[in-house]
Amino acid sequence: MQGNETCKIGSSDVEVLLSSHATGGRYTICQLQTAAGQSLPLHTHEYEDGFVYVLEGEFRFRIGETAIPAPPGTSLFIPRRTPFAFDHQGQTRGRFLVVTAPGGMDLLIRDLGALTRRGVALTVERVAPVLDKHGITLLGT
Repeated sequence: MQGNETCKIGSSDVEVLLSSHATGGRYTICQLQTAAGQSLPLHTHEYEDGFVYVLEGEFRFRIGETAIPAPPGTSLFIPRRTPFAFDHQGQTRGRFLVVTAPGGMDLLIRDLGALTRRGVALTVERVAPVLDKHGITLLGT
């Protein structure tokens, strides 16, 4: 992915705005659009620190043991290896930016998007090898 490519992952649209290739591996910038009521299970990233900036929607993020209400304008830092999850509590689609450093999150998005394009349902069993390849550990579903 060079950037400005969008993948459908579950009911989310993930757009790579700036790929790790374009930044020499230093970081990746993505935009996630989520459906109302969507959540991401508790997980950790072994390799990347993350920064999230909420653009639209009403989210609740969990970072470590802390639950954080996140309306538009909220900025959050997620250190690597820290348990992280979110719930979109809004009634309409939500959007947030994600910056990860070092880069590489776009490669995960590419791999998950490839499964979706082939019609593979993104069950825990089917995505586990992809997540493992990219240093992501699911802690809860």
